[in-house]
Amino acid sequence: MKLLTEIANKYGTDKGTSVYPSHGFSEIYHDYFNVDKEKVTKVLEIGIDKGNSLRMWRDYFPNAVIYGIDVQQHQFFREDRIVTDFANQSIKADIDKIIDKYGSDFDLIIDDGGHDPIFQQITLGYLFPHVKTGGFYVVEDLHTSFMEDWLKPINLSVNDFTAYNVLKQFIDEKKLTTNYLKTEEIDYINNNYEYVKIYDVLNDKKHITSILKKK
Repeated sequence: MKLLTEIANKYGTDKGTSVYPSHGFSEIYHDYFNVDKEKVTKVLEIGIDKGNSLRMWRDYFPNAVIYGIDVQQHQFFREDRIVTDFANQSIKADIDKIIDKYGSDFDLIIDDGGHDPIFQQITLGYLFPHVKTGGFYVVEDLHTSFMEDWLKPINLSVNDFTAYNVLKQFIDEKKLTTNYLKTEEIDYINNNYEYVKIYDVLNDKKHITSILKKK
């Protein structure tokens, strides 16, 4: 078992393998982040819940401050090297306030927020510029791009510009195309990404995450 998974299981986050349902994303992330984890100083995660994944990142990155944002204020807390605050991931003014307050240049940003297949794209457009050179941006829970309960209320089908389809096309065509980002946001991502990866952990369209690396 990889170190990040051991820590994930200690705190009971579904990024690990010990809770049900678990996604097992920690096994993948460890391979990307372990080599330089002592150099990581700033991590931002969208979505707090009980704070277990924030604690996982804190323990894994020994020199980092971990920032968590959410719209549910009852989830806010403060612990050693963990800071939580309010922000709606789909509202640029909220994101701008977080950047103004805590600064930019994050080594790692993880979107484990609302899972909305449109908001996942909008947030990528807002926040990818705030990933430092050589850093990573993660979009988790792309399974919602295949779920009618998520797609019907926002008038999407599985063949439309869902987050999964947009990132898959990005990989295939080496170019980001979507209706939900501004031209300048799309151009920035196209000009500043190194690679995009998608992982369907159990090959069942239910445990899907993605990793974008910045040049």
